[in-house]
Amino acid sequence: MEPVNTSGGLALFYNNDYDINIEFSNKRIIDVEGRYEGKVIFMSFVYGDPVVKLRDLVWERITRIGTTRTDPWFLIGDFNEITGNHEKQGGPLRQSSTFIPFNLMISDCGFVNFPSRGNTLSWRGRRRGKIVRCRLPAGQSVSYGRMARPISGFTY
Repeated sequence: MEPVNTSGGLALFYNNDYDINIEFSNKRIIDVEGRYEGKVIFMSFVYGDPVVKLRDLVWERITRIGTTRTDPWFLIGDFNEITGNHEKQGGPLRQSSTFIPFNLMISDCGFVNFPSRGNTLSWRGRRRGKIVRCRLPAGQSVSYGRMARPISGFTY
């Protein structure tokens, strides 16, 4: 997907050892079905909209994709969102209601965070002249009950 202004685009690179079928793509999501050694896995690569009022469209599309999924499914990317004020340091607190759409998508799809270690407050920027650090929730997966063996994780 092409970048929009200064916002990065999405790209998916893979080699021919993997059988990949693109199920859906737009400028914010690339959703693929992959097969490896006879096993099916779905992966959605996401770049959350940098425009706050447009993020709900991304979460709504992911939720619609998830209503038909029964096989393992991973959601990976830069969501441009956090699940709550506990995932940030510095800057003004956000109202709890601003986290609801993202958290509803996570809940409705049955996602759980990948285990992670390291500096989870990996994004740093300035807001209103103050340093703000936030967790970039880089990966979600379907509930462990739907996965044969959860072995994924992130190191920041």
